[in-house]
Amino acid sequence: MTNSRRISIYGILAILLAVITVLGAAFINTEYLERMPHVQDSVNYLFQAQIFSMGRLYMDAPEHAEYFASELQVVKNNRWYSHYPFFVPLLFMIGMNLGITWLVNPIIAGFSVLLIYKIGKDSFNRMTGLWAAILLVSSPFFMVMSASFMAHPTGLFLTAATLWFFIRQQKAVTMTNTILLGLSLGLLLNTRPLTAFALALPVTGFYIRNRALFSKRVLRHIMIFFLVLVVCAGMFMTYSSLLSGRSFQFVTHTTVSETRGPSTIPLVNRFINSLSTIGVGRQGHTPAIGLGTTRALLELLHTYSLNWPGWFNLSFFLIPLIYWKKTEHDRFFYWTFISIPMLYALYWRSAIMYGPRYIYEVMPMIVLLSARGLDVCADAAEWLYRNSPMTRWNTLSVAKPVSLSILYLFTGWLIYTNIDQFYISNTYNLRKNPIVALVPMRLEEVRYFNAIRRSIQDAVEKHNITNAVVFVNDARWQGFGSVASFNHPKLNTDVVYARDPGEDKYQTILDMFPGKTGYWTLYRGVKLHRLVYSEEDDGFEKVPLE
Repeated sequence: MTNSRRISIYGILAILLAVITVLGAAFINTEYLERMPHVQDSVNYLFQAQIFSMGRLYMDAPEHAEYFASELQVVKNNRWYSHYPFFVPLLFMIGMNLGITWLVNPIIAGFSVLLIYKIGKDSFNRMTGLWAAILLVSSPFFMVMSASFMAHPTGLFLTAATLWFFIRQQKAVTMTNTILLGLSLGLLLNTRPLTAFALALPVTGFYIRNRALFSKRVLRHIMIFFLVLVVCAGMFMTYSSLLSGRSFQFVTHTTVSETRGPSTIPLVNRFINSLSTIGVGRQGHTPAIGLGTTRALLELLHTYSLNWPGWFNLSFFLIPLIYWKKTEHDRFFYWTFISIPMLYALYWRSAIMYGPRYIYEVMPMIVLLSARGLDVCADAAEWLYRNSPMTRWNTLSVAKPVSLSILYLFTGWLIYTNIDQFYISNTYNLRKNPIVALVPMRLEEVRYFNAIRRSIQDAVEKHNITNAVVFVNDARWQGFGSVASFNHPKLNTDVVYARDPGEDKYQTILDMFPGKTGYWTLYRGVKLHRLVYSEEDDGFEKVPLE
């Protein structure tokens, strides 16, 4: 078999894995998530995407906007917008205009798989890259998140892109690699800001360590790299300033940060509190709280990243750490893995959703180092053979493929237990005491995730309701959140959904939509009622629909 033939086979397998990812995530999004957001963040990303599609950055806040705004949306200074960075809503806007909003994250996940293969191939060898791609695709954490409307799939892709262009830059310092490295990190800043800061630390450190810092050529590339980052940071700040209406005001600071308690960490008070809506806790933030939440995220990552039985989860991942022939790439991947959880200790809570989502972007490092661990096991087996009395048997040509076959079969069994547990079997649970409820350990647990379902919209369609305002009564965010994405920021859809404002305000809201009929429903046990005004009682009567 020629070398080119081997390359084409590995490449074809990687492309096949990417296609499986796109189809699998699209299936989960359609069959289990009903092509609708299940988390407040996702509702807000799609809301901002709708605003972008109109060529605007924010909407003029309508009257009584509080009854139409989903949780965490900003209604301030007569402006209505979502406070998250712009890049993910921009991608969703493109998907929205093409009519494939629900396919945006699955497609991004497919490209992530190809990137992981390329990183493994360029850093180690083709087989390592292929195993890394296999491990990523077989991870429920990766597949379920890829089916969501969250920002994390884009964050993972940009993290992988940063790793890849850094590896390429280490092999050949070119202006193209410099610009693309800075752009990947800069777009990550406009997607998951704290992740970008965390990743910038090892990227910058290893770049300086591996290059002659005072070489004119290297200095020129470093300057270009930082220039691209400055431009991307300027985009972040400009967008924030335009939304908030105040120069150099982090847009997220305009939401809820002023209601949070003080922090004993000056850095959090002065910087992170402005950068993120959850920079400090309602009861204050301390190093102990930060480390505690980071520990919870890491414990959950250990259980859920690969979803293998018990301690096998990160066993291969740890092997390169103790290998006596560690490469610079091994060290780089470990440091990037460590830096993200360390910086997220600045957060006051773990915010579990679909798994330990705050540190989701460490998945490329986990699968790459786990695949590297497989490769190290093969090297170690060969070293033991060469340095033992078995060498006189002269069977290395047979022993190596046999040992590799056993190793790969064992890894295949681990992957099978993962697939069996998540996709097939309902007879056992490897985790007896779940840390949190919002970590699906079965594919069926993804259905109606986070208590969100399409029940109200289904009821509206069932009764052929048109030209109406539907009031949703539910104390939790899920009630209105389940239908908020069916509204348009202009509130000009045929059926408009609103929070239940109370009987004394039904007419006030209906007056905003002349000619529309009012309906009311609870979210739990959906049953639509028509609002009929009674002059005798000077109020509305709720008449249930048959």
